[in-house]
Amino acid sequence: MKNETNVKFDRPIKLSAEQSKQVTQVDDILTAENSVGNQKIVLVNMITETINSKKVKMEYTEINKTTGVEKVISFDSLNQITNKDVKGLADTYKKWLGVDKLKSWASTTDNGKERMRILKESLWVAIVTAKTDVITKNKKGEQFTGNKNSEIFVEGDFAKNYSDNDKGLDIVSMKFSQLKRATQNYIADKKTPINSTEVSARNNGFQTLMKKSVLAIDEAKEKIVLGENNPNDLNAVKSVFIKAQQYIEEHNRVQASLKKAS
Repeated sequence: MKNETNVKFDRPIKLSAEQSKQVTQVDDILTAENSVGNQKIVLVNMITETINSKKVKMEYTEINKTTGVEKVISFDSLNQITNKDVKGLADTYKKWLGVDKLKSWASTTDNGKERMRILKESLWVAIVTAKTDVITKNKKGEQFTGNKNSEIFVEGDFAKNYSDNDKGLDIVSMKFSQLKRATQNYIADKKTPINSTEVSARNNGFQTLMKKSVLAIDEAKEKIVLGENNPNDLNAVKSVFIKAQQYIEEHNRVQASLKKAS
């Protein structure tokens, strides 16, 4: 099922070339039907380079709900990171991108929520790659390899210690899923300079597909008013609706059965 084919991408009037590339990269991930891993690993690299270049001040303000006292949380000073920290830093990064006032990035919209989910997932990886400087290049000066640049070069020691990609080489290449898993292993290690008892949401192909279906149906719904919808769209939505009903009925049946058994 195609998705997001008619998404409207509003833009701020002034964006630097670097900001524009990263905003476009998030949009490409949002609308991609194939090679999403390729797109994500490029975004992680972009964010890593931006953080290390100090072009964005990676900090956010935490307000104590009881006392009202404000506390500035800086990425540079963090050694224990939580989902709350990543959310705060993602909001900061969103402002730096220049999209914090855009409806397409608003948390009140499905597209906005999905864009922020993409950004936060990338940040969970980038906080490690930025702190450790493990992303590297080969002897030819290349940073990416694999089919459609689907893999990025990483220091061999990092791969040896935190992944199953130990080839005994000075550098190895990793896909996004491998790099994400390695960085999660890194922050799970309490001996590392930055660690956490929390991790980003696990990849779930089914949930991702469902989210894309919801977004696709929502966008197609707008076409109905404009008279631009395809006649076959209704049959496609009906098929999804029927399967969704069957899933809910089966889920409820199993849950009821488990309750009886307990």
